[in-house]
Amino acid sequence: MKDGDTKDVELANGVLTISDPAGTWTTQLLLDPHTCAGQVNFTVDGKPNPPPGNLTVAMLSSFASESSCISPSNYVLSFSEVGDKSYIPVNQWVAPTNTQVSGTNFTCFPTDQASRNVFFIDVHAGDQKTVKTDCTSTGCSVDISPNTGGDWSMTANIDAATCSGMVDGTNAGMPASLIMSFRVSRWFGQTILMDADESPLEYFIEFSDPDSGAQVNQWVERGNIILPTTTTVVVA
Repeated sequence: MKDGDTKDVELANGVLTISDPAGTWTTQLLLDPHTCAGQVNFTVDGKPNPPPGNLTVAMLSSFASESSCISPSNYVLSFSEVGDKSYIPVNQWVAPTNTQVSGTNFTCFPTDQASRNVFFIDVHAGDQKTVKTDCTSTGCSVDISPNTGGDWSMTANIDAATCSGMVDGTNAGMPASLIMSFRVSRWFGQTILMDADESPLEYFIEFSDPDSGAQVNQWVERGNIILPTTTTVVVA
């Protein structure tokens, strides 16, 4: 999301290999089988402008709203500073294709979350936005403003069937016409079933081009728990 480009990622036998599509550099790391996370070093031959130190990387899942008992699911690589126990993302990469997952039970905002006012981290811009939602059975009105600095706002109407809608992203430094979609974050070890009584529902907001479908930005709910607190091995 920060670089606005693509990387090649391969996972085999617990080893994550990350490389430039042009083949100019590559790096590898082991993923912990209990957390699906590890430390990555981008200071390798051929890699321009690497981060000053290693980063923690966790493999997550991002689920769209369920329709006909099926949710589209994308893998997300979430990068944070080593030692940061809050796992605040400094960048995220999102797989451009999805798989179909059944039985998630994710419909757009359960009744106990019909009214929310939370902070989201804008991954591309590196700042935070305040996102207020007010939902009914048919959809949600969304009001967005900067957490600090700036004097602007933008609004959107979200369809409950898809948990998405059109938004003008100009005030947030994005293209004018975007699809804004709320998706549920799941980490390795969390059950797929979305049950607010059993586990927290925390959200990504995905912004994509309505013509090409390409994702142009991702926002992450502040406090979004990137890594599990236990070592259960239920695959999300």
